[in-house]
Amino acid sequence: MTHDPLTHCLLCICVQNIVNNHDENEAGHAVIVTALERMLDVVEHINELQRQHERLVRTHELRGSLASGGGVDIIGFGELILEASRSLIPLRRCDHQ
Repeated sequence: MTHDPLTHCLLCICVQNIVNNHDENEAGHAVIVTALERMLDVVEHINELQRQHERLVRTHELRGSLASGGGVDIIGFGELILEASRSLIPLRRCDHQ
């Protein structure tokens, strides 16, 4: 399975189109809706793991620059604080219809 965000987005759009074009009264509609919900949960989880990884890499970069004796990287610290503050603000998940 690929972790390409564009691929995830396209898959969700495809399943959303199937849900939209499938009669609610037909057998299997609830299964398709559940599949879409699960796909969105997986994509959300993968995105969160990617953000955590990116923050960890950035933190290690900053620690490395401090340990090398190169002085304090004020811009780097500012970026790290900005990234951390963004991660504390919960983002709303896109609602599907």
